[in-house]
Amino acid sequence: MTKKKTTSLNFEMDEETNRLVTASAEKNGRSKRKEVAARIKHHAAKYASTFEQK
Repeated sequence: MTKKKTTSLNFEMDEETNRLVTASAEKNGRSKRKEVAARIKHHAAKYASTFEQK
């Protein structure tokens, strides 16, 4: 059995973002942790080559 290599992140979010993530997680049948992981993965794949820090 192969174990996935992962990295743990810890961060704070405001109440509105927390509410939106919670609602999205419930809608998609995922935990908040899995919802955030899926969204970060999608965002990184879609925008990684176009990110420009200002």
